[in-house]
Amino acid sequence: MQKKFTKKLKLYAGSFLAVASIGLSSMATTSFAKPETAANNKVTVCHETGSATKLYVSITVSAAGAVNGHLSHHDGDVIVPFEYEGVTYSKNWDDTVAPLLDEDCQVLPPQSD
Repeated sequence: MQKKFTKKLKLYAGSFLAVASIGLSSMATTSFAKPETAANNKVTVCHETGSATKLYVSITVSAAGAVNGHLSHHDGDVIVPFEYEGVTYSKNWDDTVAPLLDEDCQVLPPQSD
């Protein structure tokens, strides 16, 4: 599932670049922090919308809601690593996904070398 998910994000990011202005292609990526204890028991989730033009919306849910709902019921959601009750959780997140999303869950255009 992770490969299919990553391919979907890369395809979307590539399509975005094809229609984006040159100014957008120089945008710097913003990296998410390493796993941390959920601040105030809140977690930011990149919630899949099903839209072809805006893949995700950023929502903030309780850590318990992320663990009990978004981790198991929303296949396309992206959840950056967080700790809750001594356990680290994440979903659809690895080193290949990290550079594709900004902190507001928007797909970034690929970086030009």
